[in-house]
Amino acid sequence: MKVLPQQFPVLATSLTWSNLGEIKRSRKRVCDRCRVLADQAERAMKDQQTLLEHKESELRSMEEHVRLLEEQVSSLKRISEADRDELSKLRATVAALDREKDELQIAVDEKTEQEASRVDAVATRVSDISLLSSTRLW
Repeated sequence: MKVLPQQFPVLATSLTWSNLGEIKRSRKRVCDRCRVLADQAERAMKDQQTLLEHKESELRSMEEHVRLLEEQVSSLKRISEADRDELSKLRATVAALDREKDELQIAVDEKTEQEASRVDAVATRVSDISLLSSTRLW
């Protein structure tokens, strides 16, 4: 069975007025808590935004540092390649000089042998002449 407020107007009114103050106070506490939570959330969001901006700044700085390092690596690779090319050319030059030195040494050795042969030939002729000269004197 339903009890209608019209049947008990005094009881309905007294319940309404006593509950109304409590409801009002309860709503005020809830609103106050919501404001505190909203303020805390706002502060936390600002803190996180500041942290995010700081991290983004660090990231940009690191990206710039990486870019500079990559440029240095590229430059060092170019220098290394140039050094390798120069080393290769120097090795080829040294090999050519070694061949030329060997050829010159062979030529010197041949000339030395020729000179030794000539000296031997001259010595033999001098000896022959001396021998002939000594036989004629007798």
